[in-house]
Amino acid sequence: YQTNAGLAMPSSQQRQARPSARQTALYSGRWEWEIAAVLLLHTGLLAWSASSHSPVFNEEGHLVGGLSHLLSGTFDLARVNPPLVRTVGALPVAIGSPSISLSGCDSDPWMRSEYVQGLEFLRANRSRSFLFVTMARLACIPFSAVGGYVCSRWACRLYGRGAGLFALLLWCSCPYVLGHAPLLAADAPAAAMGLVAAYTFWTW
Repeated sequence: YQTNAGLAMPSSQQRQARPSARQTALYSGRWEWEIAAVLLLHTGLLAWSASSHSPVFNEEGHLVGGLSHLLSGTFDLARVNPPLVRTVGALPVAIGSPSISLSGCDSDPWMRSEYVQGLEFLRANRSRSFLFVTMARLACIPFSAVGGYVCSRWACRLYGRGAGLFALLLWCSCPYVLGHAPLLAADAPAAAMGLVAAYTFWTW
């Protein structure tokens, strides 16, 4: 350091080593594009899985439960967990005017009538049933993208941008996330929304 009037001033070599504001902005933009590219690849993999694999044993029950919330305005059917995920999944299906009958539903949560109604839904819609399940799955994929973004944002604020990108890669390549996020089920969305709640509380 060169001393002038008792103040420590950086030398010209040290001043040149510091990144300029333009370089910092370019690095920030590059990091954001990397995050966007990873999230785009992740959602693409989930969309491919959602449109390629047959429904698991309880997805039709979740779908019928969400449709009953939208069409009847009640939450009597599938009262075993919060209705957000299945309602979001049922939104595009309801627009497609599926064949569904909610008569004879038992509101007792121990009876799990949504599974019986789900099988009836598959039989009634026949060739369109897989399309409806796929539409419901695709509507729930943004939950996983939000979870990955919150992972990257939180890690970035704690340990820097490299940690943020690494945390996002861990989320997007996790076998549990890749296996559950393409389904019409509450597992992956619950994990994602739990991250949102925890990050919001930490920020507050």
